[in-house]
Amino acid sequence: MGSKEDIFGKKRHLNEMSNAELPKAFTSSNRNHWQKRSRSDKAFEPLVESLFKKQFLIENDNFIIPKPETMFTDNPWDINRLQILKRELNDIKNKLNDYDIATWHQHTSRRNRAGDVQWRLRNEIDPEFLTQAWCKFYENVSCFPLVPNTAVKAEKLLSVHLCEAPGAFITSLNHWLRLNAPNVQWDWTAMTLNPYYEGNPLSCMINDDRFIISSLNQWCFGSDYTGNLMNLKNMMNLVEKCQEKGDVLLVTADGSIDCTNDPGEQESTVAPLHYCEAVTGLLLLSEHGSLLLKMFTIFEHDSLCLVYLISCLFHQVFINKPATSKEGNSEIYLVCLDYRGPSYIAPYLNILKKYYEKRPDKSMFRKEDIPDEFFQQMISCGEFFKAYQSEVILKNIEAYHCGEDNGQLDFETKKIKRLVANKFISTYGLRKLENESLEVVGKTKLTHIHSINLDPRIPDGSYNRRRVMENLEPECLLLTLCQNLIPIQVREMTRWFTFTGPLDALQICCGKLFLKVQSSKFCTGKFLKIRNRVFELSEKLGIDHPCSQVESIRNFVNVLESDTKNYKYLGFEPSITQNNNSSLSKINKELENILEGDSLVLIGYSLLTQLNVGILYILAHTFKSLGVILDEKFGCIIILKHNLHTKSILECFKEVLNATIKAEASGESVLSVLPVTKLCESDLYPNIVDANHWTIAHCVKGIGECVQKKLSTQMGITGHS
Repeated sequence: MGSKEDIFGKKRHLNEMSNAELPKAFTSSNRNHWQKRSRSDKAFEPLVESLFKKQFLIENDNFIIPKPETMFTDNPWDINRLQILKRELNDIKNKLNDYDIATWHQHTSRRNRAGDVQWRLRNEIDPEFLTQAWCKFYENVSCFPLVPNTAVKAEKLLSVHLCEAPGAFITSLNHWLRLNAPNVQWDWTAMTLNPYYEGNPLSCMINDDRFIISSLNQWCFGSDYTGNLMNLKNMMNLVEKCQEKGDVLLVTADGSIDCTNDPGEQESTVAPLHYCEAVTGLLLLSEHGSLLLKMFTIFEHDSLCLVYLISCLFHQVFINKPATSKEGNSEIYLVCLDYRGPSYIAPYLNILKKYYEKRPDKSMFRKEDIPDEFFQQMISCGEFFKAYQSEVILKNIEAYHCGEDNGQLDFETKKIKRLVANKFISTYGLRKLENESLEVVGKTKLTHIHSINLDPRIPDGSYNRRRVMENLEPECLLLTLCQNLIPIQVREMTRWFTFTGPLDALQICCGKLFLKVQSSKFCTGKFLKIRNRVFELSEKLGIDHPCSQVESIRNFVNVLESDTKNYKYLGFEPSITQNNNSSLSKINKELENILEGDSLVLIGYSLLTQLNVGILYILAHTFKSLGVILDEKFGCIIILKHNLHTKSILECFKEVLNATIKAEASGESVLSVLPVTKLCESDLYPNIVDANHWTIAHCVKGIGECVQKKLSTQMGITGHS
């Protein structure tokens, strides 16, 4: 084992060699005012250079994978020095527990020395679907030959992107290929948690679906439609589909799990996902392929074993923290180059698949089967990244308590930001693409997509405050949630829609059964989370939801409409559980009895799922008009006016009902009946979103009033006694 300086020296040498093999990028000859250098810039050059050299080479010439029969037989073990590093890093992270996370995020974003890169790229390069992930991938693909030379020479590349939402790695790769390997014929497939599967929790997803909905044919959501890569059947479904296309030469995996409620155990929390991503990559890749895997710290046996396995299977493995990766977090990327090939992993596939879904209580490898040289390298690597992250966090804390940065520091930070952005653009030879036809989807199309699911992922308040909230008494927590509901900016209204022309052909999609709507294309995440939490607490407290007041609604509709003698009323009780079969049977029974010319009023009908919205869309085609009424007293009322008794539409409804019964018998559920693109392009879409927000506010308000009344009664009884 050489000295740390020797390791870094060799790593830099190999990195330079890797870069030398890349196709030359053409840089713009235009020099704008951002590229002008002053004498004082030279003083910052070493610092700027260091931001782009946070890399570590794993020397893996003599590593051998232990025999399959020895795997997952040893109890969990640890490396003492790495556990010390973990505790030291967590001690520093714990200093942030009382800070409001949104305010802290804003503060660190302002001080982020690569913070101007996105702004400059947006103004000068105008990439398609630019995000921080776009920048991080562009750095990785520019610094290392992630696109293998075999793909460049063959002018053909098939890539697979795991846990990819919202899709910026894909648009970033496209931009790099257009500039650096324009002759390469590129095809791609991606898998991520399906933003249209309402059983997927919002906490596990980035629910910006603008790119996904525009490129749906390229996405694989697995055999159960969830997009959950940690399901073995879904993974094998993806592998089979990709292998039909040809040799996969690049796999990227950018997954994570929300760890805001237990930040000190981020590595252990995310370890099962990293295992699944790595195993999937090893099954997908052809010989000489590349793998890019996001990880965090490498302190625990799970991560150490995984990195060792990967180091045995690739000729070169680097650990890289891009300059555009936020400095104070633990994010790193494993850059794995030149895969030795499927034959090397074949003897281990059965054991790797065995523990794919269920995390074992054993270590992948016995400690004594991993060479000490590897552990020494991981200690050096851990010390390097831990020292860097700790220094950044402590400096950010110091600046935070100083209030506004002093003038000199502010001047220096601005100058460094400018120099980092200059270096990013010039070093990686970034240019604007000539036209949108060279983009994957196109910026124009992306900007015109209805997308209400752009909730901020940063939680409210500090870590300690969130812990206090969760420990409140159920009644107090429920009332607090009710008060936190942002006032809905929707006025009382009545809107009518007419659907003419034939109904689009049904596309019935079945998948995994879910009982609770945890995400929705028809409601912002914040409102849905509050709704679900309030419903859970009200059930726990035994509080009945306010009744639907059917008789009062009859009178309301009677006043609203001049003739209500032919109106039928169908009520649905609000509930946190979803029973598709029951709702459909209820509607079908009413349709069988309704006469031509009759109208149907739906009270409490949920519009949170693709299935229910699709059913409403079908029903609207057999009535003259559809009315959506938002009322302060009654919530949302839907009126289907004047039944046309269209035979083809009724047959469509029967087809959906039969499919639902069949799916239920096989343990699945009908998830949608029309393409989500059709539902979201409809003029009805923004009104359904308004209706859901209004309904949630109305329902939560009613539950809150019941709780308040219950507490007042209890206090009155206590005071009297």
